[in-house]
Amino acid sequence: MTLAQYYHGTCRLLRNRVSAQQARERKKSYVSTIEEKVHDQDSQLAQLRQRVQTLERENGMLRQVIKNIKGSNKDAMLVPSAKSYQDTARVPVFGES
Repeated sequence: MTLAQYYHGTCRLLRNRVSAQQARERKKSYVSTIEEKVHDQDSQLAQLRQRVQTLERENGMLRQVIKNIKGSNKDAMLVPSAKSYQDTARVPVFGES
């Protein structure tokens, strides 16, 4: 092996080592970025799940209010209002003409 070949092989070996180190650093940076995104999305998911639970509870309460209102309207239809009494013919009270 000549000195030129040895030098060329050594340079290639060093370039490969540098390239490999740079690739490891890029990969580490990429994985770190992905892990950060996952953490952010997990946090957002937890917030959204909490919001869904809150909205489901609110929805249930509003449905119950609507049900109660509908039930009270049915009761109001069964009990005649004061106006319906005014619309009927007046029955004379004893002593009135």
